[in-house]
Amino acid sequence: EKKLQDLLKVKPKEFLDQSRLRKDTQTIVQEYQQKGYPRAKATYDIAMREGNEAVVTIQIEEGPKVKIKEIQIEGNSSFTDKRIRRVIKTKKDGLFTSGHLKEEVVEEDVERIIAFYQSEGYLDVVAEHRFEYEASGEKIKVTFTIDEGKKYLVGLLDIQGSLLFPEGEVRKTLIMKEGDPFSREGLRRDIANIQKYYFDKGYINAEINADTALDEETGRVNLRYAIVENELTYIRQVHIRGNLKTRDAVVRRELRVLPGEPFDGEKLKRSRDRLFNLGFFEEVAFDTEPTDASNQNDLIV
Repeated sequence: EKKLQDLLKVKPKEFLDQSRLRKDTQTIVQEYQQKGYPRAKATYDIAMREGNEAVVTIQIEEGPKVKIKEIQIEGNSSFTDKRIRRVIKTKKDGLFTSGHLKEEVVEEDVERIIAFYQSEGYLDVVAEHRFEYEASGEKIKVTFTIDEGKKYLVGLLDIQGSLLFPEGEVRKTLIMKEGDPFSREGLRRDIANIQKYYFDKGYINAEINADTALDEETGRVNLRYAIVENELTYIRQVHIRGNLKTRDAVVRRELRVLPGEPFDGEKLKRSRDRLFNLGFFEEVAFDTEPTDASNQNDLIV
């Protein structure tokens, strides 16, 4: 009872707030569900007494503690059951696992399955789950059903606007190659990789846009990356923040970049390593702030 009392936001001697009471009962139910009681219920009752005071009674129906007897996977033809089981976190009752049913985890597992398939090029995948209880209500079979849909592959890769650096060098930054599974996450990652390539060269304001087009004949997704390189950006000033253990001069001494120089990703990486090696700091990160000059930014350490 003390543990449940600690979960409550409503406290004795405070104003009665029924909206908080409703949230408290939801919190109690969630706590039970986390412990393997998926059918737990919680309600409250209010009794008024003299002195404009209320007595709140919270009634709990715990229900049975449910364990997972079996996990079944249906509809998967491109990947084995074993591979899908490595994606999900729901486990059946066994020697080394408790196997308690947590509906929230099962719902998250559906999203994990979808994310996995999409990363492998199955953009249209649909996944669902269903529960089948035994008569006792204490054991359950969890079934994940998958409709894989079509697998999409990367078609032609076109890079436009790479004027300052060889297109081949920019192309090397891409993880997705022609013939690889296409995914939206892979597309976001490759845009970030091109952005990093330009940042490391000092073009921190380079703009990278990507267009996708499905080729109806080949069934592949053609990609076009459009680059606007913009100006080379120089460091105007270096600002140091969060330094409480040593003088700023010590930090500046370890930096491999100086005001007036172009931004340089490799030098920033070496600077970060040197600052970590001092042993003073839990975290070292860099950021930039724009200035009045379009080709100058401040460096924030």
